[in-house]
Amino acid sequence: MYLNSKIVLYYLAFRRELMRKSLLDSYTRLMLPKLKRQTRCKLYEKAQQESLRIFKENLRRLLLVPPVPGRTVLAIDPGFKHGCKIAIVNENGAILQTAVLDLLGRDTRQCEKRLQGLLIENNCHTIALGNGKGCRETESLITRMKNDGKLKNDVVYSIVREDGASIYSVSEEAEKEMPNLDVNLRSAVSIARRLQNPMLELIKIEPRHIGVGMYQHDMPEQMLQQALNGVLEDCVSLVGVDLNASGIHALKRIAGLNEGKAKEIIAWRERNGLFQSREQLKEVRGIGEKTFEQCAGFLRIFQHHEERIAVDTKSDETVKSKNSKLAGKRKADGSGPSTSKKRKHTPSLIASNILDSTSIHPESYVTATKLVNLTKASMADVGLTQIKGKIDDFINNKGFSTVCTMLKCNAETLRLIVHGLTQKIGHDIRADFALPLFRGGITSIDQVRHGTELKGRVTNVTTFGAFVDIGVGQDGFLHKSVLLCNNLGAGDIIDVICVNVDNDRIKLRLK
Repeated sequence: MYLNSKIVLYYLAFRRELMRKSLLDSYTRLMLPKLKRQTRCKLYEKAQQESLRIFKENLRRLLLVPPVPGRTVLAIDPGFKHGCKIAIVNENGAILQTAVLDLLGRDTRQCEKRLQGLLIENNCHTIALGNGKGCRETESLITRMKNDGKLKNDVVYSIVREDGASIYSVSEEAEKEMPNLDVNLRSAVSIARRLQNPMLELIKIEPRHIGVGMYQHDMPEQMLQQALNGVLEDCVSLVGVDLNASGIHALKRIAGLNEGKAKEIIAWRERNGLFQSREQLKEVRGIGEKTFEQCAGFLRIFQHHEERIAVDTKSDETVKSKNSKLAGKRKADGSGPSTSKKRKHTPSLIASNILDSTSIHPESYVTATKLVNLTKASMADVGLTQIKGKIDDFINNKGFSTVCTMLKCNAETLRLIVHGLTQKIGHDIRADFALPLFRGGITSIDQVRHGTELKGRVTNVTTFGAFVDIGVGQDGFLHKSVLLCNNLGAGDIIDVICVNVDNDRIKLRLK
């Protein structure tokens, strides 16, 4: 009996120990690793979403940096070994002149004279300087030339991000756009156009190469591309594009369009000349009623005055003479008014409508015209100051809801129509944001001290803070505590104060 009890106790102890070891083994060898993997996957997915959110916001801010229209720009892509690449483009983005100058070599006197001559010869007062290797040395040279009187006082320069420019310069798209230009000079042209119209130039480049995100190269390509394509389409649609002056890169980003349809639009433009009406989009192959409904509101048709080609059946000599006036105004990327002589058919004669130059959708033209008539204004007043006063007085007297009833439209549609009628023709929504930062001098990092006040441009925003280009060769850092309360984003121009400089690390705070 005693022996049996001892065997039972031994058996129970053995079973207890076996269960303990089994549970410990299953926990340490199976359960714990799985829990770690699951936790890491969840944290990784959360980090991906946060990185994607920041990248999208930075990209949106960068694309909506205001353009600098009406300026001839001389761009410098700095370089030590192979010299600085120079490109001069006119206000329409067409290439005027290119050169390679050894501005950072030992004997720079001749190069300085050549640079000075290029600015005078092309009546250029704006320099776009790429922020790559040699940027600060070139910036010092420009400042020295200004101080010595070799450059006019009204010559200003702006440092432009050149991320992705070298990658784009060797792409097939760049080869088609600038077939007879050296690869190294293409990046200088891209820098100049980025200053003139950042959005139209940056949409040509893969978003992951623009350099405004966090760890974007570690993210799944499909997820990144889908999200960023959405941002590109949103920005292009928000700004709108000129149907007669935009290239394939801008047109294919419009809602409802793709690369194939954009090519068909450009082909139609080359055969028949400028679009006279949004309705003519329906004559383009591949654009039906549904596509027209999606894209028409984002496409503008501006009056090009002397650049305009009438859609008629005049003689070839007349067409040729008008096209010759446009030849010098067409951009190198194939955008701009068409100069083709070939016409496969005569398009329908559709009268120009000033509403085609606004953000009002064609389906609301009847309502918009009725509103203009009720206010006793004329269509010629669209976009002018006087029509805004007449519409405001009419709505205040009748009441907003009453006007909606009179026009048989909802409140949101009426707001969009009023906005389209009162907005200046050709107004760019990006003009409401901060302009690029132009500099007339340079500040060395040796001159930066505690309390030094500086003006800078936000170059990148992360979860832990923002980096600011203050023009001293090293970006300063703003702690994340200032981001939420000030809503900072890439491209913003801000006033900052230096808090500390330690081993070329510059800590800043907002002024």
